[in-house]
Amino acid sequence: MKLFLQSKTSLLLSFGLLLLCLAYWLTSSAWQHIWQIKPTSPVQSSLDQFQQTRGFRLGYDLYLPNSFGSWTPNVDNRMQFNAQSNTYQISNIDISTAQIDDWGARFKIASIDWENEFGLAPSQVTNEQSKFGISQEGSILHLRHYVDSRDMYFELPNESKARYINVKVKITSEQFHPTALMYIEYH
Repeated sequence: MKLFLQSKTSLLLSFGLLLLCLAYWLTSSAWQHIWQIKPTSPVQSSLDQFQQTRGFRLGYDLYLPNSFGSWTPNVDNRMQFNAQSNTYQISNIDISTAQIDDWGARFKIASIDWENEFGLAPSQVTNEQSKFGISQEGSILHLRHYVDSRDMYFELPNESKARYINVKVKITSEQFHPTALMYIEYH
């Protein structure tokens, strides 16, 4: 009888460990690769709707490392949190300077330790699947939390004489892997 109980306990522990591993896998960003994630297109909403959306503060700061300044999260690309609007924001990222590499105009939104990233898609997609255009009125996009997101590539209208971009991010959920909205404009 004792041997029977030990084998049942061992079987239950093994099954529990299997369930725990399965739960982790289902909630990890690896699960997202199974589904065909389509690139995010600009959301059809206005800046007023963006501003009226409820926002949340994270337990860490956000940074906007980019191809125009530095890929190291630092004081120059740290997003400021506006407690009144519950929005992370950074202004006047100079896009008129030479890029620090040849891979295109792009940025990431990440914590200082890169453990938390927000983007359009996971890192396994192509650059084209993580590219968006910035309209003259500005663009609003849905972002998701990833352990490793693809850089967000952007394009401006051909007639644009833009020198700077401004980015605002509103965290829209309090989940373990939160969602967000991003408003981006050029001037």
